[in-house]
Amino acid sequence: MSSANPSGNRKAALQKANLVSFIVDLFLSAIKIVVGFLYHSQALVVDGIHSFSDLVTDLFVIWITRLSHQDPDEEHPYGHARFETAGTVIFGLILLAVAAVFMWKGMHEIWSHSDFLMPGWPALGIAVVAVFIKEALYQYTLKMAFMYNSPLLRANAWHHRSDVLSTIVVIVGISGALSGAPWLDPLAAIVVAMMIAWVGVALIKKSIIELVDTSPLSEQLPKLKQQISRIKGVRGVHSLRSRRMGPNILLDVHIQVPSTISVSEGHQIGDTVSQTLIENHDEISEVFVHIDPEDDLESEQAQSLPQRREVMQALEEIPTAALFIEQIKDVQLHFLSGKVHLNILLPLASIESLPLNGRQLSEQVKKEAAHLTWLGNIQIFFWD
Repeated sequence: MSSANPSGNRKAALQKANLVSFIVDLFLSAIKIVVGFLYHSQALVVDGIHSFSDLVTDLFVIWITRLSHQDPDEEHPYGHARFETAGTVIFGLILLAVAAVFMWKGMHEIWSHSDFLMPGWPALGIAVVAVFIKEALYQYTLKMAFMYNSPLLRANAWHHRSDVLSTIVVIVGISGALSGAPWLDPLAAIVVAMMIAWVGVALIKKSIIELVDTSPLSEQLPKLKQQISRIKGVRGVHSLRSRRMGPNILLDVHIQVPSTISVSEGHQIGDTVSQTLIENHDEISEVFVHIDPEDDLESEQAQSLPQRREVMQALEEIPTAALFIEQIKDVQLHFLSGKVHLNILLPLASIESLPLNGRQLSEQVKKEAAHLTWLGNIQIFFWD
């Protein structure tokens, strides 16, 4: 059994944030590259290409966001949320590739001892303006990422912050070059590339942790067990596991309930467990509850026990059971402690036609069935 949280307007809000990022990155990448070329600043050109990579990744993020919010289907019964995680890995790989190109170009220029071109003052002015614009975009994107718990949007926000830091490095490089050290401009390009690579590695590492189903709630599991144990009807909790699916956390848990309650009551207790966890933990979106009549980690396994058909066939072969076998209204089977326990219900009117009472019949049947090693207690009840 499971329960789920509605996503509300999450998709629309994330797409709006991505659209804002796209427009800003389009403007900044164009002006950085143009001004960098016109005023001979390699660092600003590299930073502009960095912003252009943001533009490409903004489009990628918009596409992944749309894909990850599709409803579950036959091929993806748990939904498409992990497309967002996979997208973050690809995003990180793109950053590493961009960083590698920038680092190689910067080092090549320094090592080749080529004539350094002196950047112009407008390059410095554009870099300063870009810092303020990108910092504002970072704050906005990060706010939306936390509001809607989107790891992909959070990754994009930190990419904006890396732009802020990289552009600050560009400002230092251009300022140094204008002060008489032109080699600082390509050196700034290398530093920017290293910062981009660091962000890419961090994004890939975090996403891989999710893709291999590392428990996101390992430190909170004891508290969750205590919370479940306090729910009325729960006698024990074990096998509590968690995994992340995009922005959501999925739980599955085994709970022990009284062994003689009805299936519907056990189901109701399980629903209460699901609802309680989801209502009290924002990140938990689904809880799968397995109902156990006993602790199946400690009790003997029941896989080898006979099913109802074999049990009834064995009952028919017991001599004393022949006295009432045709009058049985119902037989309840309880698979507990490695045994099959029987509650046999007979019509109240059959009391007069039987030579023994219910307790005597139970004892006689049990005695005659001593060869059935899987058979536990037998109780016979008369019911109107």
